Amino acid sequence: MRGKLVAQNPEDEPAFKLLEPIEAEQARPVKEKMIKKLKPLPTIVENEKPFDLPTDWLWTRLGQVGLVSTGKTPSTSTARC
Repeated sequence: MRGKLVAQNPEDEPAFKLLEPIEAEQARPVKEKMIKKLKPLPTIVENEKPFDLPTDWLWTRLGQVGLVSTGKTPSTSTARC
């Protein structure tokens, strides 16, 4: 996906402020012992950044803003009719 950037609104919150509630919500199931603690994602280093971002933006990993998981294929040994 590719889009065009628009002029930055100086009243917008910086990106790190927008990530704080997401991080808090992701920590809730761990605190409630619903899931086990996830391994921290590696920090994004300079050579991973394909281009510069506007002021108040930041690079983040997909796993920091949402839950990324895969499903399982049901066993074929147990027929469900």
